[in-house]
Amino acid sequence: MNKTGFINNFIPDILKQDEDQYRRARYLIMYAFLSPLFFIPNALKWFYMGSQILALSMTGVMLITIMVPFYIKITSSLAFAGNLVFAALAWHFMLLPFMTGGIDSSALSWNLVIPVFAATFVGSKSSIFWTFIMLIEILVLYRLKTAGFELPSLALSPEQLLQTRLANIIGPLLSMVVTLFFVDKGIKETLTSLSLALKAKENTMNDLQKTKAKIEQLVNNLQQIFNQVEDNTGRLLNVSLKNIASMTHKNADHSDQSGLFMEEFHKAVAGAKVSMDKLAVLMGEISESAGETTRIAQTIHTIAFQTNILALNAAIEASKAGEAGAGFSVVASEVKELARQTAEAAQGSEHLISDSTQKIIIGRELAVNTCELFSKLSNDISKVSRQIKEIALVSNNQVTSIQQISTAIREIDQLLQKGIFLKI
Repeated sequence: MNKTGFINNFIPDILKQDEDQYRRARYLIMYAFLSPLFFIPNALKWFYMGSQILALSMTGVMLITIMVPFYIKITSSLAFAGNLVFAALAWHFMLLPFMTGGIDSSALSWNLVIPVFAATFVGSKSSIFWTFIMLIEILVLYRLKTAGFELPSLALSPEQLLQTRLANIIGPLLSMVVTLFFVDKGIKETLTSLSLALKAKENTMNDLQKTKAKIEQLVNNLQQIFNQVEDNTGRLLNVSLKNIASMTHKNADHSDQSGLFMEEFHKAVAGAKVSMDKLAVLMGEISESAGETTRIAQTIHTIAFQTNILALNAAIEASKAGEAGAGFSVVASEVKELARQTAEAAQGSEHLISDSTQKIIIGRELAVNTCELFSKLSNDISKVSRQIKEIALVSNNQVTSIQQISTAIREIDQLLQKGIFLKI
């Protein structure tokens, strides 16, 4: 893992979304990692000079500072982490002049570092706040001096005093140099970002020019398409839809007429069915009457047969009577002849009636079959009539739909004529 990747592990995604916050967070983490190089030698210096308080103060500031990456990672707040470090530095840089001579101490030069750090690592608002705090410190030290209040001062040899003054001059200068390094790096990154942004803008402008040319070409193509659509919609409106509407109207009228005709035909078939039903009933009654007639003919035939037998018996008795029964024999002979003729007539009638009965039965069956056919035809005609009504309804709906389409196309044609699409 490279240095940038290691530092990025401590920076939350929310800070990475803001380029300026991301850059400042990286610089503050880098400063935290480099801070022991400054704090450790200074802590040792004050320890050997006999000021354990300043050595402990410097060590505490170092411990707070090196924890900055974790503050940022946990709180996702650059301001909180930076101002916590500045508060620790301000504590030490306030303690330092109070223990080394007050307003006359060269350690006051360190107070310049904190506002610069704040401006570099957090922002201008933080820099203004810490500048105000440092000014208050200087004013307090000045008031203490003018009030005659003596602050403690370390007993230093001339050589130690010179080293301390050099450190108080060189230290802030080096801190300024480090700060300027971060500022310069930030400026370069900002300029690089601006350069990339300008280049991206230039590329975007070029793309916009190309897009503009394409749009102009598209507008020209759309103009041609709209002209063709206008012509086509005009022809469609003037010819096709009118013809379709006319034909649909005719279909609807024909369907209505066919429906009326089928209704009349259905009524006629229904009437014929009723007549055929009555005919079938009548044929049945005639068949029953023919049966009765047949039975009557059979009775007449039986009477003729019995009369013939009686005539034979009378003839026999007349022959026995001799001359006395001659007249009775003639009558018996005539009765026998009449019985014969009656039997023949009854037999002929029976044959005729039987033949008529068979024909009536056949006619009745034909009437029943015809009645069934008429019933089926009536049902079929009823179905056809319903279908014709549905066709008429659909045709009327088609007429309505075509009228709506015609209205919509007329509106489109008006829009095209007004050039609304080109205005858009």
